[in-house]
Amino acid sequence: MQFYILAAGLLLCSLVFAALQEKVFRIEGFTYGGWMTFLTYVTYSVCGLWEWLLIEGGGRHGKKKDFAVVALTATLGYYLTNWSLQYLSYATRVVFKSSKVLPVMAFGAVIQRQHYTSAQYSAGALLVAGISTFTMGDREGSAAFSAAGVVLISLASMFDAVSANLEEARFFRVEQPCSQAEVVACMCGCAAVYSFVALLMTGELWPAVQHSMVHYKAE
Repeated sequence: MQFYILAAGLLLCSLVFAALQEKVFRIEGFTYGGWMTFLTYVTYSVCGLWEWLLIEGGGRHGKKKDFAVVALTATLGYYLTNWSLQYLSYATRVVFKSSKVLPVMAFGAVIQRQHYTSAQYSAGALLVAGISTFTMGDREGSAAFSAAGVVLISLASMFDAVSANLEEARFFRVEQPCSQAEVVACMCGCAAVYSFVALLMTGELWPAVQHSMVHYKAE
């Protein structure tokens, strides 16, 4: 029963998150994927930190360098995903991100030496076929479609796969596994720092803040 409740909660939250994020990217003049990445990771980190410190007591089991490495791959994946929305429709973005299981399987075999059955590989092949068909349809029906977006979202999926496998291998498949709250707080905290540095380097920070302030007041 707990599993079903958590699964339903995850699905509901994912749908609400996707709907709200799409609404933000539909705001006139919003092209600040890096800003979205930063705000998302700050929110994750604050929520994880609250649970980790107040409920679990804040005991850390993971290594700082591991958090830094995994956070870097996660940040690259999320940053490239938001960047791709300048070239692809949001529906295509969701489909690609939903197919993350494919590169996760591939990198899982390399990084963690995991083995998969022929049925699992067959299911993955069917998923690829579905994604290819959906993407071709988006190309015909959307003026915003661009091959650059496909490249960006594909790279993002690869970084997501590396991040997922490293996270599992270094934080959960160890002698003293980390709690979910610890991983979210520490990893997303590092990712927030990375994304903030990227905002400064690209010069996106101040224009993004101005845009958000104007449209926040308008709402």
